[in-house]
Amino acid sequence: MNNRAEYYGIKRATAGLANWSTAQILVPAVAGKCIYICDIVASKISGGGEFRWFDAGDEIWRTYPNTSGNNTHIMHFTAPIRITAGNAFKLQLDDTDTHWSVLVTYYYA
Repeated sequence: MNNRAEYYGIKRATAGLANWSTAQILVPAVAGKCIYICDIVASKISGGGEFRWFDAGDEIWRTYPNTSGNNTHIMHFTAPIRITAGNAFKLQLDDTDTHWSVLVTYYYA
């Protein structure tokens, strides 16, 4: 029996949102628990640029929105991505653009 709790988090930019050109917490840390990232849907209306994904302070990968057409990334992992126990999952954009959104499905274990 799997005793995990599922959580679904969404972050969407608005004009009043803090500047995400420095890494910000997307999924908060829980002491002694790992975050398991199952899916990510990320989109940036302006296209181009990059999303930088972090395990606390360590960059773990980058994705690049398409510069024409569909500017949405859909990442469904065949096995969840594990974030180190006690660390937050963070996101950083390469600019101060506020026309973006991210949906993350995850759980703690």
